[in-house]
Amino acid sequence: MKNAPCSRNLRKHPVMSSSLRLLNPLDFPNWDETLLGTPGSVFFHTSSWARVLCDTYRYTPYYLAEMEGSRFSTLLPVMEVRSILTG
Repeated sequence: MKNAPCSRNLRKHPVMSSSLRLLNPLDFPNWDETLLGTPGSVFFHTSSWARVLCDTYRYTPYYLAEMEGSRFSTLLPVMEVRSILTG
């Protein structure tokens, strides 16, 4: 079941390389299975962690990712934080 505030229509940013993508792990099919084949991945890269932050703090997950075959070769998890301080 999708949680609307945690899901955004992400599109490719014009300054990103052709292979880097901005992904939401909550919308990516088989995210955690793909993550299992990625060396160096940890709990903080999982969709479960993104879900906890989304449900608890209303953060929107954005992960900068690059695929190499069936695994991630680059993965940087970040969260959009909306608050009185950040807007």
